[in-house]
Amino acid sequence: MPSLLLCAAWLLADPSTAPSSEPASEAAGPTSAPSEEPSLDVFDILNEEQEVFTGARGVTKVRESGSNVWVIDRATIDAIAATSLPDVLRLIPGIYVREINPSFVETHTRFPVIIPDNQTLFMIDGRSQQFDVFGYTDKMGIELGDVERIEVIMGPSSTLYGTNAYAGVVNIVTKSAAQDGAHTNLSVRGGLATGASGEPGSTPSGAWQPLARAFVDTSYGSERFGFRASVGADYLPAFVPALRFDNVSTKEITPHGRVNASLDFSERASGWSLRQRVAATVHNAVFTAEKPALIRFQDYSLTVHASRPNLAKEGDELSFIVWGRFVGVDHTFIRDNIVPLSFSSRSGTSEIFAQYRTPKFLLNNQLSVGTQIRFAYIGQQGIPEDARFQHVYGLFAEDTWRPIDKLVFTLGARIETNESPRLRAFSRFNVAPRGSIVWLVNDDHALRLEAASAFRNPSVFESFSDAIAEDGLPWYHGNPTTRSEQILQISLGYNGRIDWLKMRAEILAVRVTNVIIPQRVGANSDVTEIFGYPVDVYEGQSKKLPDVFGNLPDVFWIPAASLRLEADIKKMAKVWAYYHYTPMRPEHMAGLGAQLNVGRFVASTQLYYLDPFLDFGANPKTPGTSEYAGRVIWNAQLAVAIDDAERFKLVASGTNLLDLRVFRYAVTKHVLRDNQSGERIGQRFWIELRASF
Repeated sequence: MPSLLLCAAWLLADPSTAPSSEPASEAAGPTSAPSEEPSLDVFDILNEEQEVFTGARGVTKVRESGSNVWVIDRATIDAIAATSLPDVLRLIPGIYVREINPSFVETHTRFPVIIPDNQTLFMIDGRSQQFDVFGYTDKMGIELGDVERIEVIMGPSSTLYGTNAYAGVVNIVTKSAAQDGAHTNLSVRGGLATGASGEPGSTPSGAWQPLARAFVDTSYGSERFGFRASVGADYLPAFVPALRFDNVSTKEITPHGRVNASLDFSERASGWSLRQRVAATVHNAVFTAEKPALIRFQDYSLTVHASRPNLAKEGDELSFIVWGRFVGVDHTFIRDNIVPLSFSSRSGTSEIFAQYRTPKFLLNNQLSVGTQIRFAYIGQQGIPEDARFQHVYGLFAEDTWRPIDKLVFTLGARIETNESPRLRAFSRFNVAPRGSIVWLVNDDHALRLEAASAFRNPSVFESFSDAIAEDGLPWYHGNPTTRSEQILQISLGYNGRIDWLKMRAEILAVRVTNVIIPQRVGANSDVTEIFGYPVDVYEGQSKKLPDVFGNLPDVFWIPAASLRLEADIKKMAKVWAYYHYTPMRPEHMAGLGAQLNVGRFVASTQLYYLDPFLDFGANPKTPGTSEYAGRVIWNAQLAVAIDDAERFKLVASGTNLLDLRVFRYAVTKHVLRDNQSGERIGQRFWIELRASF
């Protein structure tokens, strides 16, 4: 049976570039049944003995990995009462998260850029979540109730993961079927949310509004077969769009909903482990306006994992990931004498990933070799028909050598090309090498020196778009001559502990070239064309149109440093703190948190300080200036186990919302009459009941 399904996957799937996210033997479906011994959720991020897969595409301990890898497990997610992916990712120093509105979240790793957030690769079980048109990530399809753990690489990772793994990788590993009978988990949440007096991005008029969520998953399995199903549904409050037009009566989006569902099958026979996962996300929102508008998002995917350990020799492994995905997006905004922001997109992507990991050989070496092939079709308005087909072909190899127990050397490289009928052959051919040395000083201390590179191919929109507004004026032009962005990072990291104190520190410098950005020309400039595209001033314009994508000629060197500390106090309390610095905004990021366990009660809180993003998004220190103050985000929860077996838990939680990038526009025929920055700062409070059977 496994061999038949594997052959079917090879024949029916169309290729792409997705990594495997789970420890190799888990790639086909790790189990996640409830623990036999119940325990309240414990916060423990700096557990350097955890096994991780993402950092090396093979199982290794965090402290032995050649990359700066973080693992956030299920217990930690529950311990902070996380309700969204941003709540979880903020735990890691250097990850900058902004909730633009309930349907769009930006995530940047260390070096923020203007949207879309296409420099960090997001995956679900090794399947890319990138949206092919713009390259940014769909995070609506990430249901936290399905998450077993989140593995994060901080730093360039194209050697193993190809394009978009430019500044880092976030790999979300979902729960799979149990192996020991039937299990069911249920959570129901209700609460209130408010915003700040109707500022853009907040709830309207600062009014309290209800929010609700329900999630259930059930699984059944044995050693040979497993099945798991889950459904999550959210009722989200109305909100003012982050992009608001003051000369239009439309001020808010009505309450709206989102549904996520998944089915998971696993099979173990004849030495093969096979896992198949089907997932779907549907999100709808409707404007309240004289002329209603719609936002509809649909995401359907099928992912098949197969692995065979000890295929030819003891210690080797052959693994595959085959997946297909369909994404449909409809954005239809108001047309009332303003710039029409509307588009529909239908894209289909498929990928084959294959990897062989050798047994250890010759002086304790272990080699991984693999290939990724992706085919994509992007049915997007404004994209020429012959540019809608995209192919990506990649090959990689990485060797890990451990001559003695205390030293681990890693050396690898990838070659990859992005092909399209509209591109000259191999015009986007990239090479991404990396190398690292890990010195395990003793059981408590480790040092890591790494040099890693990465690239990001221009998105379809940046390459081929021809955005023309309804009034006939050009808005954006893609540029097929745009080159791939390149980054090189050199870093020195330390992991260690002294008695009850754990710590992780890193200092680094990156070299960035070929930054992709739309080129803009002022109305008074003598420039008449950009990259061969004519630009001109149209009636009432303050700049020449259109904007044309291209590469900055500058080379940037950017330093950064981060430190995280965790302290256990008499096994009853945990305190943690971190700090991250980079000369790019936000320059300073800091976090502080604590957890207290007393009997059946667990209380925790987290505080985060963020400098403003670029020169907008927070209240000015002085009106009329571009100097802005930072903000504090807080999250707190109190959990109590209702029964002795801790099958039932009651959780009371609260958090404030913060959006550091909200615009308010007044627009008439493409003319920006006013460009003001706003902020969204409000609160969410809820009570949740969790049950496990």
